[in-house]
Amino acid sequence: MLTLTELQSTASDVGGVYVTHDGPDRALAINGGLVDQSVGYSAHLWMFPSPQSASTATAPAAPQAPPEYSAAPQAPSEYSFAELGLMSGAADPMMAFPSGTVFTPYSVVRNISDQPATVTPSLWWMAGGAPKSAHLPAITLPPHRTVDLNAPAMLAAAGLKDFNGSVNLILDTKGQDGALALTGGSVDQKYTYVFEVIPHGIGASSSKSLCYWSTGNGDDTMVTLWNPADEEQQLVFTLFYSGGHYVLPIPLGPRETRTFNISEVLHSAIPDAEGNVVPAGIYEGSAEIAGSLGEHQQILVSMDGGVYNVRKAICGVTCISCNGVVGSSIEVVPIVIGAGASAQEIFYEQWNTGAEINNNSNSSWGTSSTSIATVNVGLVTGVSPGSFTVGAEDLYYEAAYIPSFCTPAPVCPINVRVGGSGGGSVTPTILLGGPNGTNITNNSSNPQNVVAGQQIILYGSYTLPSGASKPTQSWTIPGTSSSPATAISNFTWAADSSSGGPVPLSTTQLGQREITYYWTVPTAANTPNTVTFTLKYLDNQNNPQTATAQAFLTVAGVTSPLISTRPLGSIQITSGPAIEVGDPSTTPGVSFSKSAYTPLGYPGVFIWVQVITKSNVACVSSSGTKNVVETPGLDNLFPYSTAPGTNDSPLQPLPSVDTQVTWNFVAQMYLMWRPGIANDIYVPMGSMQWQFFADGVQNTTTQTWSVASDSTLSTNLFTPGSAYPTWASNLHNTLTPCP
Repeated sequence: MLTLTELQSTASDVGGVYVTHDGPDRALAINGGLVDQSVGYSAHLWMFPSPQSASTATAPAAPQAPPEYSAAPQAPSEYSFAELGLMSGAADPMMAFPSGTVFTPYSVVRNISDQPATVTPSLWWMAGGAPKSAHLPAITLPPHRTVDLNAPAMLAAAGLKDFNGSVNLILDTKGQDGALALTGGSVDQKYTYVFEVIPHGIGASSSKSLCYWSTGNGDDTMVTLWNPADEEQQLVFTLFYSGGHYVLPIPLGPRETRTFNISEVLHSAIPDAEGNVVPAGIYEGSAEIAGSLGEHQQILVSMDGGVYNVRKAICGVTCISCNGVVGSSIEVVPIVIGAGASAQEIFYEQWNTGAEINNNSNSSWGTSSTSIATVNVGLVTGVSPGSFTVGAEDLYYEAAYIPSFCTPAPVCPINVRVGGSGGGSVTPTILLGGPNGTNITNNSSNPQNVVAGQQIILYGSYTLPSGASKPTQSWTIPGTSSSPATAISNFTWAADSSSGGPVPLSTTQLGQREITYYWTVPTAANTPNTVTFTLKYLDNQNNPQTATAQAFLTVAGVTSPLISTRPLGSIQITSGPAIEVGDPSTTPGVSFSKSAYTPLGYPGVFIWVQVITKSNVACVSSSGTKNVVETPGLDNLFPYSTAPGTNDSPLQPLPSVDTQVTWNFVAQMYLMWRPGIANDIYVPMGSMQWQFFADGVQNTTTQTWSVASDSTLSTNLFTPGSAYPTWASNLHNTLTPCP
């Protein structure tokens, strides 16, 4: 993790961070944030890919330097973005904020391209049940320039200086594709509450999904809808939860904004058109906004949502998914027909929501041999004896499925044309436990529960259609590429403890139909891990096809682990003579104890593991100085101890021929845990470094040893984390004596 303390001394209070690397394009996953611990303020620092190609990207010039273009200017693109529900003035009483909470909106734009860009802001708000607007002057952003749009000044220019309520900020942009990095939101005067808003592109789409909502443990979820169109739209907002759904009709007039909390819907107790009422005890789920004619109806609506908790002073942005086509197939009626006879086939589009849409009338049909059979809108007619294949292709572009738009992004794309053939398509599933395991596919509303350290076996189940060939598969497992990795193949150690450490998941394993792995850390609350299985194959027309399946798993684990130390011992001379750190019979050199909360139902087993990272001894005699440098490795055996607490009092013999012996020692004590179930592994809780410098000096006249005043013993703070101990040798309590 990199802390950018340099930002505190910059001449400007706005700017950008430009990150380059020498790896493949988009090889790094980068996250950032802003924090002021003194007042409890934090916010995301959104990262955007550079619109320049990796081969030509260069670090940006300083803002005051004249722009220099590294390539011929591209034709500018025009996009519109909506920042919905920016709060201004006194907080809405329905949100239960403390008295006196006052919000100020903010919006910041950075041009991350090497060409100028323009932003034209406008404000939309509701007054007296009707939409109102104000259009503001355009702003030109030179390359690599950041501008605070000064939302309070824009409100004042619109006559809303003392406005209490929420507004929508619409940004009409013109520039290179991907040129602008946008962020916005609202913050109260004490910086205690920060409501971030993701700017979403405005454009026609099919239905959209709100990936998560919560009303439990003080949470609530605020949803804002805005109709950018010039005509009324009949929309349907559907809540999905474990065991059911609830449909809320929402007619939205031209430019109208509708803001509501999910808790209001849950507590209304009004049956929907299907007679459904959200039962008591439902606190989380997902949601969807769609046209009244179904998920595939094209609509023009902007949506934003956020989960907030007034008591905890937290607010999280909620990801939005663009629903769309994920596959297609022809439902083949067995065709055994004579010349002139007919059979009707059906061309289906499969959507990520599970819907299947009959697309016969909007498709182009054909057969592999018109001399054997012809087809018209799926109706196959025999011509002469023989075998053939029937196929269909969409005539129009359809909505594409894009999961989890969690960062500012353009509109949901409508750019997919799908086709099918008589062989059908593949819908893979993910089975937990192997080929005969439990189907956990698309279980986002009821994630599978596992525990850190548990062996997880996943199997990608599928049946290829007739004539398909060359299947390949791959797994995407969260935590595989993190540093340190939190999804691993195993944790092993040699029988004699001479080596040990985590085993990473290999590319080969991730390309198998069945994969076995372990997660080493628990997931955050309400944020399950998403596993994706991807299948690629050639259909019976030798066309490449791709099908995917997802599963959601919540990982339980130990929380709030801590290593503490009791008062340290002293460095002393003991019989032998030897220099010893502490006294194991009274006050050891260092004593460790632990505290932690284990997950419900998994008391598990804790162990201690110590790795010596430095042990350098220097021996001084009349013939000179000789050094002994130990190879870093495991201290004795694995584990170091299984007791609730443990200690260490290292000892080094003092040869009579030496006049001085110094010992520089550093060790890392790890706390590990396993859940105590079949085939589980130990997972790390964190570690504590401790170190000492011992200096023994001999009085050659009296032949007695004493500890010099420069001797020190100390411990560092406990560092919780997922880093495993790793070693390639062990020391077996047999330190090499001085020569």
